[in-house]
Amino acid sequence: MVIAFVFLSSLAFSAQEKKDSLAEVISVGVQNAFGLQSQKLQLEKEENQRWIRYAALLPTLTLTGSHNYLGAESIDATTGDKTMVSGKTDTLNLSAKWTLWDNYKSIRDIHTSSLSLRAARVASKKEIQNYILSLLRAYLEYQLQLSQREILQNLLFQNKWTDKESSALVKAGAKTQVDAMDTEIQVLNTERDLLELENNIATGQRNLQVLINSDQIKNLPRIDLLTLRPYYMSNFEKKIEGIRTQNLSDLNPDLKLLRLELEKTQNDLSQLNLSYFPQTYLTVSSDFNMDNMVNDPPVGGWRKPVQSYSVVLGFTWQFWDWLSTPKNIDSSSKSLEIQRIKYRQTELSSKADAENSMAQIEILNKTIEASRLAVEKAEAQQKFSKEMYRLGRITLLSMQQATNRLFEARNALASRLQSRFLLAAQLLYLNGEDLAPAGLDVSWANEDSH
Repeated sequence: MVIAFVFLSSLAFSAQEKKDSLAEVISVGVQNAFGLQSQKLQLEKEENQRWIRYAALLPTLTLTGSHNYLGAESIDATTGDKTMVSGKTDTLNLSAKWTLWDNYKSIRDIHTSSLSLRAARVASKKEIQNYILSLLRAYLEYQLQLSQREILQNLLFQNKWTDKESSALVKAGAKTQVDAMDTEIQVLNTERDLLELENNIATGQRNLQVLINSDQIKNLPRIDLLTLRPYYMSNFEKKIEGIRTQNLSDLNPDLKLLRLELEKTQNDLSQLNLSYFPQTYLTVSSDFNMDNMVNDPPVGGWRKPVQSYSVVLGFTWQFWDWLSTPKNIDSSSKSLEIQRIKYRQTELSSKADAENSMAQIEILNKTIEASRLAVEKAEAQQKFSKEMYRLGRITLLSMQQATNRLFEARNALASRLQSRFLLAAQLLYLNGEDLAPAGLDVSWANEDSH
């Protein structure tokens, strides 16, 4: 049985509510989703790692102190007299050390950390976009199922009324028992379809609860696909024209992430090439030391502070690393080449997906116009059929067929609209367009965020 989609006239949303209802659902989901909360925490971790790398450039300051108790027997070399000597020693030491040169190791570590942070931000933005796409699919499908339930309930009511009329005609001898059985079968089939749909609705509701991390599914706004204008479809024709003229690889989130991965691998390869050379370092250190000794018999006291400086130029050279370094460089070079192949493959795939989406949208635009005309004609036909049946000029079955054709026409239009909405969102994602509704703060995932 073809399940229809009808206009939900019982839902009294204002024009503003209809415009913003889908954006409201997306906003609730993005703010509550577990996966995006984890992604935000991961970004904060990467930010901390970058500052740790910067902090490694600063000199290290070390303050140490000690308190010692001393006791010993002293023998005078001349007289042989023995004397017990005891005392306490307090020591303070302040040391500063600054590594001024380490073969650019610290600088390379900062660069690597910055690349990781940028990659994490691009990955977060991509995760947000993928999440919105998933939520759009799940929510539009859920709303369609809710509408289909109302249609089936109305259809069941119509079929029961038709069955009742058919039974009356059989009793009056105007129809055969076979005709009455046909209407009974239609009632049973509709009841079966309604039970199956209830199960699908329950499944869709549970999936949505997981997606948006909320059990307030029933409080979310209802959507009528026949009148819906998604927020991301604003100026859509101009966006389509822009996609045709822009270089997709500059904007696509998948390609952005792969470019950063390539840059990270190239940076790692540069570090491996330096493994052939000794690791040199230049450090400057300063020590400030003072102590106080209190003896019995009384001698000593705080000594004059002693300050010392040192400059160390050193190197380390792991000779046996020469055996493994060429293999490590070769492995890293092959990883780089694999990533380049993956980038090219993803680039071609993304372009093909974008072109396919645009072609399908163009076809859907034409079929949607034809579907709208079909709905208008089916509505007129149903109205005419009811009048003809009332006048006794057509059969009950003919009237029922006209009603079914209207249901089918509305359902076909709604399904095509849903397909176009999802294809449009997918196309905008491929082109790097932001799918987040206006006013939703996702700036923490922007590449230039600090």
